[in-house]
Amino acid sequence: MRVLVYDGDCALCEAASRALVAWGGVPDERRRSHLRFEGEAFERLRAARFHDELAVLDESTGEIRSGVAGILWWLRDTRLGGLARALDRPAVRAVLSPLYRLVAYNRRVIAPPPPRPIPCACDPSPHPAYQATFAALLGAGGVVGTAAVAAAATSALLDRPLSVEDAPRVLLAPAVALALAAIVALRAPGGRRLAALGHALWPLALASTPFLVGAAASLLLPAPAGGVGLLAGLVTGLALLAVSAARRRRILASWRR
Repeated sequence: MRVLVYDGDCALCEAASRALVAWGGVPDERRRSHLRFEGEAFERLRAARFHDELAVLDESTGEIRSGVAGILWWLRDTRLGGLARALDRPAVRAVLSPLYRLVAYNRRVIAPPPPRPIPCACDPSPHPAYQATFAALLGAGGVVGTAAVAAAATSALLDRPLSVEDAPRVLLAPAVALALAAIVALRAPGGRRLAALGHALWPLALASTPFLVGAAASLLLPAPAGGVGLLAGLVTGLALLAVSAARRRRILASWRR
């Protein structure tokens, strides 16, 4: 039997493995947390870098495969076997693997565990390329959302369409947000600065969705509905930002102890 081994300290991994079991129509025993392994079995999984990517263990042969290749291998004897065989091609894996690793190496940012001063053996290895790319995507999303809501709010306050001269007002908010994120990253221990940057940018990216919705409402809806939509989007985004930032502040503080 092929068993999907996931990081038991990761809520995202727990949810993803549960979804794969449900979609594949197989018993829950086909997935196991790494916490259920010990001794030689655990050491073999660690050598296969289960902490970086989901691992699949064939209990009959002892073979281990990881990442997208492992997941497709695991899916072959589920009701999604036909899809897995169709996707299990070098060209397809070459596209899917970087996207999967972008999430896997940044899963502690996406779904952080409780704060702890000592790293877990299941923490993903530092991977600057994937971490920097992820941070750049978060930053871009945050800048777009913040600039959009700032532009809508500025236009509403001035009661006129914006011009080029208004660009400094619009760009001030995202510039300050990025500067604060950079400061947070620089204050983190050297080996964790990219992870800290991701944590600092995540609340901003999270808030960008309601910011964009509010900005769109102000643009598309007539007054006063547009103003109400803008205010709702702004308040919702700021609330999400505050809650997420507070949680991540505790995580970052534990790193400096």
